[in-house]
Amino acid sequence: GGSNHADMLSEHLFFAGFWEPALVALILDHLRPGDIVVDVGANAGLVTAVAGRVVGPEGRVYAIEPDPRCLERLRDTVRLNQRDGPFADVSVKPVAAARAQGRVRLYAHR
Repeated sequence: GGSNHADMLSEHLFFAGFWEPALVALILDHLRPGDIVVDVGANAGLVTAVAGRVVGPEGRVYAIEPDPRCLERLRDTVRLNQRDGPFADVSVKPVAAARAQGRVRLYAHR
């Protein structure tokens, strides 16, 4: 359940200016220490941060984010959370996820 996990969510999750309680509750209810997580479209790292806390140092998180504008925030989120206590081994991948290998143009909302 989510209520026991409230203390592990640091202020670092709020820096992006949003909060998704239903998504966080889903993560807290289904992930366990040692799990492996793939966060496709990691954006600023909300799911990466919550999952990284839950799966802990025994787990692993792959954060996939193709938008260069989001990568700096994502990497900051990971760094801040790694500094803040037990956290997963996180691998940030600056790529897009697709069915086939190749190159595509990334269209970003301005």
